[in-house]
Amino acid sequence: MSERLLREIEILRGRLRRVAILRAGGWTLFVVILAGLVLGSADYLFRFREGGMRFLLTGVWLAVAIESVRRWVVPALASSLQPVALAIWAERVFPAFRGKLAAAVEFAGLVSGDSGDAAERADTGAESAALRSAALREAELLMRSGPPPWPLPWREMWSALGLAAAALVVLGALAWANPVAAGTAAARLLNPFLDLPWPQRTHLEVESYPDRIAKGSTFEVVVKEASGRLPEDVTIDYRWIGRETLPEESYPMERLGSTARHRRENVSHSFDFRVRGGDDVDGEWHRVMVVEAPRIIHWTLRLVPPDYTGWPVENSDGAIKALVGTRVLPEGRADRTLRRARIEVSGSEPFDLAIGRDGKSFALAPEKQDDVSRRPAGSGGAHPPEPAAEGASSPWVVRESGSYRLFVEATDGTTNPEPPRWEIRAVVDEPPTAWVE
Repeated sequence: MSERLLREIEILRGRLRRVAILRAGGWTLFVVILAGLVLGSADYLFRFREGGMRFLLTGVWLAVAIESVRRWVVPALASSLQPVALAIWAERVFPAFRGKLAAAVEFAGLVSGDSGDAAERADTGAESAALRSAALREAELLMRSGPPPWPLPWREMWSALGLAAAALVVLGALAWANPVAAGTAAARLLNPFLDLPWPQRTHLEVESYPDRIAKGSTFEVVVKEASGRLPEDVTIDYRWIGRETLPEESYPMERLGSTARHRRENVSHSFDFRVRGGDDVDGEWHRVMVVEAPRIIHWTLRLVPPDYTGWPVENSDGAIKALVGTRVLPEGRADRTLRRARIEVSGSEPFDLAIGRDGKSFALAPEKQDDVSRRPAGSGGAHPPEPAAEGASSPWVVRESGSYRLFVEATDGTTNPEPPRWEIRAVVDEPPTAWVE
């Protein structure tokens, strides 16, 4: 009987140990995966670039893993459930065993020679043989119908294993949905020394900008996102060429629908710029050279009065005061080769001037040669720099008072940013008036 009783207690001890180890493993796996998901998600959302933050995340995850092992796994592996302790636990669970099972287990261990040495048996020689026999008989009667259904902590074990399985399912689903992000998160969390950036989500593109502008003009740049999802905040950085002692400057860009725009007025020095937004923080630097604006070194207007007046042709170097119907024949010269020269008159459509063969002179072509005036400098058939004939028709006729401006564009793309505005005073030729006194 003693051997059977001890065998049942050993079976119970083995089951309890396995249940405890599975429960400890389930809780540990669940907590470690959950901590990894939380820390990996934080890294994914905030895209940490600082090495200190990555080391902090890895340190927190390792601390959670070590504490989980210390709290659950180590006690489950180190526990040594003694037969008498298990018998006492069984007496608390089953009142019928109370005061009987623990004594029977202890006596069974002594009778079976579990300790194995004669000295121990001699120490217990004073024990009453009748008492041992009575305890063993009572235990035999209780165990005759077979061992009771020991209330093992199955629910706690299955709860822990269920949570661990759920965490594994979530982890697998995330890896299946976005394997690149999942792999990157795992690699960055496990090895903070690894130089592995997150896959970039935002790709900003500079849509248009001039690579060369005139000194004093306005620089404007337009930016878009490749997929159309422009981030909320887009920033432009400036650094000055040849003035490295000056700090970089940063400005928020203005959102215009799916694009962002920035204007900088009165630019005086060459610079590099880049745009940043979202996780696109290491954009390419673009260089813009600031050069002197093209200058007008000669400008003359020939004012041809209406034929009926018989008045001579007058010259002007800017402002116009003439009768309504006066034809204006401009001519001028710039300090560099031009691509285009244009006059904007208030209240009228702008018109181009013809570029001379030298590329620097320009004059007003007759209306029948307007198509020639729009050809690039140096092309065949360009209008010569000589002034148009006084009898030639002109698209520029004084009709009302206002103003005009002359814009020129050099072959390098630079323009005169703020040309002067000259006044036009149109004089109406009223019929003569007589008074009789």
